[in-house]
Amino acid sequence: MTTPDRAPVEHAFTAGPGIIRHLIKSQAGSLAKSLCELIANSIDAKASRINVTLTNDGFVIEDDGIGMATPEVIQTNFGQFGFDHNDGTDRINGQFGLGRGQCFAFARTTWRTHTHRIDVDVERRGLGYTLASDEPPVVGMRIEGAFYDGRSFATLTDDARDLEELVRYAHIPVLLNGEQINKPPASGRWTEEDASAYLRVGDGHTLMVYSQGLFVRAYSRSSVGVAGVLVTKIGSLLALNIARNDVLQASCSLWKRLRARLREIADATVKQNKTRVTEHDRDFMAAQLSDKGGSRFFDQPIFTLSNKRHVTFARLASMIKKAVLLTVAPEGDRVAEKALRSATAVVLSEQTLRRFRVDTPAAFVDRLKDLVSKAVREEPHLYALQWAQREFLTAKPIASLADSPAHAEAGHAVVADRDLSAQERNALEALRDTSVYVARAMGEALGRKIATRTLHAGESDAYDAWTDGDRAIWIERKKLDAAGASGAPGMLTVIMLLIHEYLHDTSDAGSHAHDEAFVQDFHNAVIDAGAGIQDTLRMALSYLHTNNRKRKSRSTAVLLDHLTPSDAPLIQRAAA
Repeated sequence: MTTPDRAPVEHAFTAGPGIIRHLIKSQAGSLAKSLCELIANSIDAKASRINVTLTNDGFVIEDDGIGMATPEVIQTNFGQFGFDHNDGTDRINGQFGLGRGQCFAFARTTWRTHTHRIDVDVERRGLGYTLASDEPPVVGMRIEGAFYDGRSFATLTDDARDLEELVRYAHIPVLLNGEQINKPPASGRWTEEDASAYLRVGDGHTLMVYSQGLFVRAYSRSSVGVAGVLVTKIGSLLALNIARNDVLQASCSLWKRLRARLREIADATVKQNKTRVTEHDRDFMAAQLSDKGGSRFFDQPIFTLSNKRHVTFARLASMIKKAVLLTVAPEGDRVAEKALRSATAVVLSEQTLRRFRVDTPAAFVDRLKDLVSKAVREEPHLYALQWAQREFLTAKPIASLADSPAHAEAGHAVVADRDLSAQERNALEALRDTSVYVARAMGEALGRKIATRTLHAGESDAYDAWTDGDRAIWIERKKLDAAGASGAPGMLTVIMLLIHEYLHDTSDAGSHAHDEAFVQDFHNAVIDAGAGIQDTLRMALSYLHTNNRKRKSRSTAVLLDHLTPSDAPLIQRAAA
């Protein structure tokens, strides 16, 4: 005997108390963000003005909106998390019915509206609220919060600054402790404006995005193509995630349209060379090439070498024609610098591989072959690109610089004084006698003590000079020979090398990078120590002349006669 199948029964999903606590705690990234959510609710309540008072002990938010008139409205719009927003109410910001819960994580709160008083204290009373409905009438809404933990003066200052950033372009006045902290966008100056948004293009690294005047997040210029500020107008709501700190980029039609316009502006800016190309621009252009193809941006310097130079595709192809080998190394690698100077190999920065979303030089070559081939097929009249393509196809990728012949040839060794030629030794001794003045001039320029290091000769296929970062500096003997032979030009080159090495406080005999602080120090040492460098050069040449006479080497006296006090600016320019 068989039993007839029963029809499936529909069941609704439910949420337990744990999810509510999670929504309260997880959304509450900062106090300022929680206050911004309350301000958004006041805007939805058609307030014409919002007053915020913030102290070490708590906060008060007052508005003149419609409030919540009945217990039924309170139960629906306050007591229920995630209520239906398709109820005919003309809300501006509300999407989820969750934002008010953020403030519960920071304070016990009292809400007064019409004749009702609502009390919430999740720390002591748990997930619930009490409602009294026979209170003195209040216009709009007044929310009082008492912090569970008091705020220090420094923390409160950060809170105020963050809140100002979050509500900067709200369309109604928002006052914090009596001072208005927002500027309605309609009164501002913008690069362009359409029916849905205001846009101001800037020179920074990020695009600050505001949905209907309230901050969402900052997007990297390398991802959206433009830096500055984007504010959508009232009625143009971006689709946001639950925390309201990111746009749902895959599903938000408004964002897709705005982002297409941002890319148009980025393309035009780069093509017209209106601004200096930045790392963010290079990342953006490489991403556009990888995603959309075409010939655009191939004429831009988006390929970064290990020596921090940025080249176009045509220049890269020309370098490959000479060197053939293509590899990768960290920025500042001495062997890579030597390989690039001697055209032994084309050495890319690791940043270039990341920029084109590949892991190896071989994958980079394959990616570029595909992109260029597609561009040439679509635009066969681009003869310059076709030429560059032919040269690029000769590239032989090598996984790393360590696997290349250039690395095998590189190295460095100490050379004893007795093994130097008379010319090399004369120059080295002259530099030893004046090295202390180099350190002294640098110290005065940089405002700190620079300890003198001993100088030695060395031999290297990759390095002009190197240091242990503490006690010693080695100068490549060919540089010493050039200083001994040419006098002022060669000696000035070595003095600049000494300045460079004195600035390294760790060994730079292998790979090393120069951060912004190092570059700034080098700039300051050269520019501000120009007179000291000139004096050092004169002394070094004088010692070199004396040493040459002792050893009956060539004289440099004639070179001394050409140095005058007016040479200091020339020395600075030569160093730059």
